[in-house]
Amino acid sequence: MFVTKIIFGLLVFFVLGSSFAGAEASSREIVDDFLHNYCYDCHDSASEKGEREFESLKIPFESIQDLVMAREIIDQVTLKEMPPKKKGQPKDEERLEVLRVLRSEVKAARGRFQSNGGKTVMRRLSNREYENTLKVLFGRRVDTLGLT
Repeated sequence: MFVTKIIFGLLVFFVLGSSFAGAEASSREIVDDFLHNYCYDCHDSASEKGEREFESLKIPFESIQDLVMAREIIDQVTLKEMPPKKKGQPKDEERLEVLRVLRSEVKAARGRFQSNGGKTVMRRLSNREYENTLKVLFGRRVDTLGLT
C-alpha cells in the first residue's frame, strides 16, 4: 500500500513537472516565432534599426534589460506601430497571444527583480515609531526627545 502511494506520487510529480516545462517552452516558442516572423528583419544583431536588437531577449527574463525590452515590444505591438505598414502584418490572434505571453512574463519577472530576496530590510524608526515601541515594551510612555 505504501509503495503504491509512492509510485503514484512520483508519477503525478513527473507528469505535472513535464507539463510545466512544456508551458514554459511554448511561451518561449510563441515569442520567438513572432519576433522571427515580424521583427528580426530590422531588429536583429546585424541591423539594430532604431537601436533595438531583440535576438538577445531571453524568456524567462534574466535581467532588467530584458524586462525593458519586453515592455517596448508590448507597447509597439499594442499600438500596432510595429511591424511597419509596408511589412507583413500579424493577425490579431497572433498579436493578442504574444501580448498575453509577454505580459505574463513581465508580471512574473517584476516579482523576481523587485524582491528583496527574502532578506529583512533594515530601516530606521521615526521618533514617533520609536516612542510607541518603547511604550509597548515597557507599558509606559518614554519621552525620547529628552534623551538626546
